[in-house]
Amino acid sequence: MKNKHNFVVNNGFSDWKKGTIRLYGFIMMFSAALEIINYKEKAAHIFIPLMVYLPCTFVIMYICLFEVTVKDKMVNVRNWRGKKYSFNVSEIDKVIIRITKTNGLTGETLKVKVHGNSFRVDPFKKNYDKFKKFIEENVSPEKIKIINRDWRIKKS
Repeated sequence: MKNKHNFVVNNGFSDWKKGTIRLYGFIMMFSAALEIINYKEKAAHIFIPLMVYLPCTFVIMYICLFEVTVKDKMVNVRNWRGKKYSFNVSEIDKVIIRITKTNGLTGETLKVKVHGNSFRVDPFKKNYDKFKKFIEENVSPEKIKIINRDWRIKKS
């Protein structure tokens, strides 16, 4: 029997709309509090939406919309802007595994490049280990590049 791979790599947040509504509710309460204390500057009512609403919306979209779905040898990617594309594992051009060591911490990032598109998968995402194992099993070793960075402070 052939080993089948079926899993989803994401941040663990599925309902980005609910998070956006909660954030906007908090910001609306903040705006109302400014009105209650009789905030003199009316420019604050213009800058709060521009400087808070929009960046927070992009952060929520970045956190909640990213998803990689693996079904057998097909990989479907939805990036933070909602753009979807799919490819076969054999079409992967390059995989970069970056391992960074600092004093007391070690970080790892896996970057996949396919047909001019690229996406990153970090260890804090759900099913990262399964995805890394899937890539290592199904992509030829010539296409995988491992970069080790050692930024530890050396005592002399």
